[in-house]
Amino acid sequence: MKYFLKFWALATILLPCLFSSCKDVEIVEPSIQVITLDFSSIRTNTAIGSGYITKGDAARLTERGICWSTMSSPTVADNKVLSTDDPAQHDFSAQLTGLTANTLYYARAYVSDGLSVHYGNEIAFTTKDQPGEGWCLIEEISGITPSSATVSMTMASDGNNEIAEIGICFSSEANPTVENSEVRFTDGGRDFSVELLDLKQNTMYYVKPYIKTATGEVVYGDEVAFRTTNFIITLEVWPGYRTCYFFGETIANEADPTTERGFVWSQSEQPSLENASYKIVSGTNGTFNLLTGGLEKGTTYHFRAYAKNSSGTYYGEEMTFTTKTGNVLPGLTLEDLVLVEAGTFQMGYPLSATVPSMIDGRTLNSETVHTVTLTKDFYMNKYETTNEQMCVFLNVFPLNGNSSKIHSTAFYNGSGRNFSFKSPSEAGSYVPQTGYEKAPTANITYTCAYEYCRWLSAELGVEVRLPTEAEWEFAAQGGNKSQGYLYSGSNDPDEVGVYNGKNPLPVGSLKPNELGIYDMSGNVFEVCADAYSETFYQEGAVDPCNQDINLPGSTRCIRGGSYRHSSHADPTKDYQVIRRRGNNSSGTSAGNHFGMRFVMSKLPQSLD
Repeated sequence: MKYFLKFWALATILLPCLFSSCKDVEIVEPSIQVITLDFSSIRTNTAIGSGYITKGDAARLTERGICWSTMSSPTVADNKVLSTDDPAQHDFSAQLTGLTANTLYYARAYVSDGLSVHYGNEIAFTTKDQPGEGWCLIEEISGITPSSATVSMTMASDGNNEIAEIGICFSSEANPTVENSEVRFTDGGRDFSVELLDLKQNTMYYVKPYIKTATGEVVYGDEVAFRTTNFIITLEVWPGYRTCYFFGETIANEADPTTERGFVWSQSEQPSLENASYKIVSGTNGTFNLLTGGLEKGTTYHFRAYAKNSSGTYYGEEMTFTTKTGNVLPGLTLEDLVLVEAGTFQMGYPLSATVPSMIDGRTLNSETVHTVTLTKDFYMNKYETTNEQMCVFLNVFPLNGNSSKIHSTAFYNGSGRNFSFKSPSEAGSYVPQTGYEKAPTANITYTCAYEYCRWLSAELGVEVRLPTEAEWEFAAQGGNKSQGYLYSGSNDPDEVGVYNGKNPLPVGSLKPNELGIYDMSGNVFEVCADAYSETFYQEGAVDPCNQDINLPGSTRCIRGGSYRHSSHADPTKDYQVIRRRGNNSSGTSAGNHFGMRFVMSKLPQSLD
């Protein structure tokens, strides 16, 4: 009968359109359409309404429900109730509560996509008259959590009877009574409020108010249903190529605290700990996230957040995503990753005792020459990271999510990106500035560079990171093949250093250094893994790196100068001299001359 009613309601709306003339008027139909179906279980103060989405992607809607009023053409601004049915289904229902007995109401189904509200056709119904032998009703169910809810009821009429008690009975099964369900009651007063505890999460409960007379007769009011919330919620998903960012939330459940939480994912529906890949994420309450790798390109996956407590394992709403296809590192091949063999070298600026620091113009002996040994080989990208490569990452990282920002700090300078990438479109797409696709990316912060490496590590399955300051200077000097040049690859800055005071050039435009690495003098500054310290250069070290756990707030080392920062007429004031140091004002600062390049401990199988 339910499906016949749906078909009949749909036909009554659509059939007239088939016989009407549309010659003179162009009709533009909305992308989302919904119809109101039948109302059932109409009682003194409750009723159940239903709707059906006839057009549009049901899973993408942010809200669906029933709105009502005692006046025609009700809207969500009057009264509304949300549906708790499966959001992927096109049919849905919801229970209206708090109605007045023997009253005419107008109601209609509605859906929202977060931007607009779409209404179905209007249906009128009249609630039943109140009984004469006594009448009680549930006024409100509030404070619904994963394990509790507060029910408030009132005795509207005692029917001229002596009342022994009033209360509510409730169960996870419909039609509870004082004989077959849990009961909460009081023996005095006309109003009654009680907190229901130890409920199960994401479970539908049915509640009935009742009054019991002195003679033992029990009179019930209308049944009201509510669903407890999840203490584990699947929030959102941001897929990459072989990676994905998952986001979830655990809500404090004092009655049964969370003991474990994480995510499960699979190519099959209903992933679980028993049949899917999973990973535990630390913490118990609040939002949490995971960057996972090892996925297949262009493949659809199902995932959901999960959490455990003493009652068992629970799952949030299931979501689907499809990984991207294409090149993770456009314009780069494995041959462009240059082996820098381990070695010992002299690091620092020979004139440090007499020439002021480039950073503040006064500090001496902050770049003293000292012996450094690097004990491990590494691979360095012969080019600075380009704008088109950075945009691949920015279109994957959840910068525009509702609750998913991994860092609250800036990723890039919000203005003046004339040589890097454009502001994202409404669809969240980042593209390079025209003509600067192959130019080194700029305007990025240390945080952005760090997260780029973290994401690329997950995509390629090997460690990708920023070079330490020692690794950077060793490679800029030419490593074990060093000829002792003042600039990276030459004593003539015009041969190797991009400096025009106007704009960066495409990576690799000039001559490489002894190792075949380009642009380590000029083009854009390159951020290193080290936090900046004036005194870090004052003694020899093995594999040094000034680590700082305060990501991303500290001042960071930047090296190599840029197209804006040089003074070739006086090398003592030239950032492009490979032994000179620079720093940014903080880990979140960015300018149109800040860029990066990455290193790897070992090569991946491919960059495809």
